[in-house]
Amino acid sequence: MDVVGVLLLLKFGLPEDVRRKGEGYLLLEETDQSEIANAKRYDFWARIALGLVVLGFIAQLIGNFL
Repeated sequence: MDVVGVLLLLKFGLPEDVRRKGEGYLLLEETDQSEIANAKRYDFWARIALGLVVLGFIAQLIGNFL
């Protein structure tokens, strides 16, 4: 779980090239819905990755005490 979580954090947890509000710098007052969807996808996978790392850490702690 830890390894998978860390690999997912490597991809989705680092600062990515996603404009979270969908603003375009070359467009006039228009939001890019695909950028908003991309930001949501990154947020989702970053949370899953962090959860896997925490679960792996908890499993290691339990294993140490058993």
